[in-house]
This record gives sequence, C-alpha cells and structure tokens, in this order.
Amino acid sequence: MLVAHFSNEYPPETTGGLGTYMEALITHQRSRGDDVDLFYLGPSPLSTKSVHLPAFDGEQPLTYAPGELARRSGGRRYDVVVCHDWPGIVVSQELWKNGVPLVYTCHLPLTWDIGEFDDVPCAFSREMEFSALAHADAVVAVSASVAGELATRFPFTAGKTHVIHHGTDVGFFRPPPDRSTREPGTVAYIGRFYEQKGFDLLPEIFAAVREGRPEARFEIMGVGELEAPVRRRLRELDLRDRVTWHPFSGLDTVRALYRRASVVVMPSRLEPFGLVAVEAMACGAPLVAADTGGLGEIVRDEDTGLLAPPGDAAAAAKCVIRLLTEPGTAARISTSARAAVVRDFDQSRNYERSRALYRRLAGDGPST
Repeated sequence: MLVAHFSNEYPPETTGGLGTYMEALITHQRSRGDDVDLFYLGPSPLSTKSVHLPAFDGEQPLTYAPGELARRSGGRRYDVVVCHDWPGIVVSQELWKNGVPLVYTCHLPLTWDIGEFDDVPCAFSREMEFSALAHADAVVAVSASVAGELATRFPFTAGKTHVIHHGTDVGFFRPPPDRSTREPGTVAYIGRFYEQKGFDLLPEIFAAVREGRPEARFEIMGVGELEAPVRRRLRELDLRDRVTWHPFSGLDTVRALYRRASVVVMPSRLEPFGLVAVEAMACGAPLVAADTGGLGEIVRDEDTGLLAPPGDAAAAAKCVIRLLTEPGTAARISTSARAAVVRDFDQSRNYERSRALYRRLAGDGPST
C-alpha cells in the first residue's frame, strides 16, 4: 500500500503532539511494510526525507499547477491520500480529485475557535476544512469530542467518521525503575504556550500551590507566544526563582521530566485529544487535567488522574496540592494511570486501526 501523508508538522519542525504523532504513525506503517511518502507543508525543507510542499507564502495560501505533485513525487500513484488538518487539502487536490481515496484526519476542528489562525483568512481556512470534510471518503477524529463537534456542525460527516485516538509508545514512556527518583514537590507543565493550553493560568496555579505547599517547585517545557507575559506575571508573584524553564526538547528529555515530576498539570481550555496526558500517565506521573474535550475521555477522575473545570486556576491548584499532600492517593493514581494507557492507548494498537482504514479504502490492492 502506497500512502501520501500531508502534514504541517514533523520532527524536528514540531511544537506539539501532531509532529510526535506523525512520526510515530509513519514509522509504524513502514514497519508493517507500507510505502509512505510525507508531504511536508512547512516553510523550510526538513532534514528528514520528505517532499517539501509549502502550504503558504507568508500569509498567502499556495496552490500548485497540474502535474507539480506528480513531478515532485516522481510520478508515484498513491493508494490513499491522508490530510492532517485543513492546510493539506489545498495542495493535495491534484491527487484526490483524480479518484484516489481521501482521508481527512481532524486533530483540531476550526469550529473550536482558539485564536491561533490570526494570520490566515479565517473564512478561507473554514472553507477548506468544510471542503476537506465534504470530499473525504473517511474522516478520522482523534476523540469522541471531536467527532461529536463535527457531527453537530456538519451532520453529513456522521456516517463516515471514525474515532481513532492517538497513542504512545508504552515501552519508551514508562515509570522510572526506581520510583523514589521522583522529586518531591515538583510540578511540571509540558506543552505549547497558548491560551488554548491554559498556559496563562500557570502563574495563578503556581501561586496557590505555593501557599498550600511552600516547598513546591515548578518546571515548564515548551514554546509559544505567551512566554513573555507569563514570565512577567511570575515575577510579579515572586515566583521567578521557583520556576525552571526548558526549551521544547526531544523525547528523552520529555520522558525524564515526566519521570521526576510529582505532578503534571494540563490546564487546557480546549483539548481535542491530549497526548501529553497519555505520555505522563504512561510514565506514572500523577496528572491534574482540565475536564475538556479529549482529556475528559483519557482521564477518569479520582482513578487515573484528577480533573478540574477548564479555566479554573483555583480548582486546578487544589488538585495539585492534594496530590502533593496525599502520597497514597498519588501512588494509587500513578498505578491506575499506567495500566489504563497500556490497555487503551498503546500506539501500535491504535495506529494499526488507522492503517486498517487506509487498507480498506485502498481495497487492499497493490500499488503501481
């Protein structure tokens, strides 16, 4: 089976879960014998093998002349085209309009207005998402929450939408051999620095946690536009010396942070899935998450983590304090969370479901 993936994130050019997912999915497919081409939609060519196909010239969306995709891909005839979110739908038209089955994987519906597309004409991007959903032979939603949003806004998607969760490598993301290596009182945030992720809530969460647990220390890893105002607010709250900042890093460094954290906090306002939650739980890191979107599906309150209302910094801080104060509760949640991820979110099992969908659409026919 010959598959073309269109994505605007792929390592090393990634700032979140999409890039991690893409690399793992493509690696899994290749390990199963599929022939896979990656069409990378970002501004600069990747160091990894891919077909560079920029989706934008500055702020302007790009289209490609007939025959351009065939030239860049060496004339390969694909069995399935998979577009991850809306940008790829424009540049991939030459392929799927010629009868190749199209899969649209919706990682984040644009109807969830999170304010991240200010530089893109909003009407255009929403039209492209509608076009992708309308033309797709199958739609993959990364959570039941996303599938429900699509079915509400676009009822015609209900009969062709498949909920396939992201997964994680449970062999790589696993608890430390010695659980005593966790650093008491360490609270970690890993993710992009956007309001969607609730990053702006961290100073108030950290301040409230310090009031309840004066020994607490905080670690932040990621990148994004809210870094400067959050740093400023942390200074105002006299928290600057209690916070360690890390740049967005490779998976070895991410795993090390999960393994030493006493608590991982995810205060997202909107979360289509929540790969950080799955990774943290796989490492046995007790999790405090907002009860929103996919996080409410991944985390069972009081069992595999603690949930707080989205946007409520005080409630999230109370949950963090509880896990720092009640080591028995933290240990129970850690064990239960790890077991849940192994059972429900092993990436090989979930990615095989995506691959089975691709094969069904391709008719299991040989590529030429």
